[in-house]
Amino acid sequence: MTFHRNQIKSLLLVSAYVLAFFLAAGASEEVESCGHSKLRQVLVLGAANGWTDWPTIESLTKNDVSIKHVDLVGFGETMREYNFQAALDQFEERLDRVVTMLQPSLVVVTSKGLNILTHLAIRNIWTGPSVLLSPIPNGCNHIAEGSWEEAWTDSMNVLVSNNVGPIVTG
Repeated sequence: MTFHRNQIKSLLLVSAYVLAFFLAAGASEEVESCGHSKLRQVLVLGAANGWTDWPTIESLTKNDVSIKHVDLVGFGETMREYNFQAALDQFEERLDRVVTMLQPSLVVVTSKGLNILTHLAIRNIWTGPSVLLSPIPNGCNHIAEGSWEEAWTDSMNVLVSNNVGPIVTG
């Protein structure tokens, strides 16, 4: 069987979800006494990322996961024209509303979404189980500008000090 690049990416994502759900189920009481998990709501925050086939990924989860993909249209443009903090400021209200309204079991971010997650964490909007796929740190008000290593360390420190977790990185 030959896999297309997006199918391989999807399979890797499902693997990350399974691990995150396992960790989340052990940390919270999301598993019913009969051994079946409750329907879990996964919030995927997309900010200037390429297309991913979320319906296919959801179909591979045996109906115990509902994936809600929120594409922050315009985030990338604002980030490129101004800076990352300007994009966070522009989308802050929408991010807060989406997380509060959906009350997900898990938040997934990719690439530059790492510091969307830290932004949510420092304001105590989200501190639950999280999947970071190909995370790329960005300088903003709460993450120092500097080398990639410094920004990565600052980002991880923000997540840990705000008790975000469990965290799976892939």
